[in-house]
This record gives sequence, C-alpha cells and structure tokens, in this order.
Amino acid sequence: MLLTDLAQYWMHRLFHRVPFLWGFHAVHHSAKAMDWLAGARMHFIEIVALRGITSLPLLTFGFAPSVMQAYVGMVYVYASLVHANLRGDFDGLGQWIVIPRFHHWHHAIEAEGVDKNFAIHFPLLDRLFGTYYLPEKAWPTGYGVPEEVPSGYLKQFAYPFVRKP
Repeated sequence: MLLTDLAQYWMHRLFHRVPFLWGFHAVHHSAKAMDWLAGARMHFIEIVALRGITSLPLLTFGFAPSVMQAYVGMVYVYASLVHANLRGDFDGLGQWIVIPRFHHWHHAIEAEGVDKNFAIHFPLLDRLFGTYYLPEKAWPTGYGVPEEVPSGYLKQFAYPFVRKP
C-alpha cells in the first residue's frame, strides 16, 4: 500500500500541476458538497490513469490479480469514507492514515488548502514532501473549483478536451 500510495501521490500532484491533466481532475474537485458520493465523481480517463499507476507496483512485485481486485475494492470503500461528511474526531488515527478532515482540506476552496494533502492512504507522504495541511479542529468552509465545470456525464467527459486553461 505504501508503494501504491507513493505512485498515486505523485500522479495526484501531476493532475493538479499540469493544466491539461487538471481538466480531468477538476471534474472530481467540482463537487460543491462533500459526501460519500464525491469520491466516485471522477473522469473516466483519470480512473484509468490512477488504476494503471496503482496496478503497476502490484504487478511488478508479482501480486495475484485477486490482491489487486481486493485493493481496488478497498480503495473505493475508503474513498467513500474520506469524502463522506463524517465530522467525528479521528485525529489520533489521522497521524497514520488519511481521515475525512484531512482529505476535506484537499478539496477546500480556502487558499491555504489548495494543492495540499495529496496522499491517498498515508499522510506521512504529505509531511515528507511539504504538502501537509491540517489545522487543529478546523474544517473548510466550502468546496469546489473556481472554474465552471458543466453538469452531466457527457459534458463532464468532454470538459477536459474543450476547456480553456
């Protein structure tokens, strides 16, 4: 999981830094409310890229396809949890794994949360690479992106190809 998180961390940062890739990731960040469904709001191309970069370390080290399937299933459940509107105090656990408040700051409209908290599983990566942000007990006031991402699956699918950076 550490290897897949390391690969996804850097892929996630690329999706934020490269304007063409941001068009795909903006679909995910366009959710104006954080709930368990926000984790599933992703562009098809981003899903293929992330699952590809996740599968490479597993295949390279000889893991069985059933392990990859179990990992992907766990990731989808976990994504639902960290995007969910769970306001409990998970800060002790948050020292070791990504918790909802940590990931909510990644989606925040506040400037201090932009381009922070890229890790999928382990916040240690954000600490190592200088992108960790988790103010004590605070939650973002809002979510979304400054640009207008269209509604509807087909319009969102086309969005990265027609948007003006």
